Amino acid sequence: MLPTNMYLFMLFFFALPLVPAAVFVNTSHQLEGILCNEAKILTGNLSLHLDSSITHQITSNGVFCPVNMNHYSLTITSDSNDSFAVISCTSSDKYWTRGFAFYGTNGSLTMRGLHFTNCGTNLTTLDGDISIINSTTSSIRFTELHAAVLVFTDIARITVSNVTIMKYSGFAIVAVNLPYAVFDYLKVSYSQQTEFGIGRGLLFLFFNHIAKGTINAQTQYQ
Repeated sequence: MLPTNMYLFMLFFFALPLVPAAVFVNTSHQLEGILCNEAKILTGNLSLHLDSSITHQITSNGVFCPVNMNHYSLTITSDSNDSFAVISCTSSDKYWTRGFAFYGTNGSLTMRGLHFTNCGTNLTTLDGDISIINSTTSSIRFTELHAAVLVFTDIARITVSNVTIMKYSGFAIVAVNLPYAVFDYLKVSYSQQTEFGIGRGLLFLFFNHIAKGTINAQTQYQ
């Protein structure tokens, strides 16, 4: 039989909630390394706190940064309640810069206090694992003239709070089959002026699922 103090310790240990690993992103290319260059599948709950005093640079290469939520939660937030964390996709000789695609049927995503600028890339460059778009079995297809900054597909729970998207290419957000989504003060400003490209603003698609979503009264589209 276990000693009483050890038994109580084990009860306390197993009762502890799973706390997301916190990463403080305080160098200009650190975010790109985490979301775009490292493993694209979450292996645990993760919370990214972005330094609001710097610009988080995303190098252009014309493709999406895909992140598989894989049953876990991901939080991307400014480290300040009073300032945005700026995420800037750097310009290049290509028309497209870069975008971010988050997917996973049992995952949870929170974005808070973020400002995206100069982002957006071709939707035909989405990872093959995102089969709900542009696959042979999907009814949703985009061409090489369609682009987006953020793509959300089949995420169980998503909250986007106090986020702005400016000077973007294509759609600001493409969201497909989000069963529970809350957008609280989302501001989408003007898109980049280009000679070609199809789509602007927000695109929400639902099919084969019962969808529940809420949009806060403060959400703005200009």
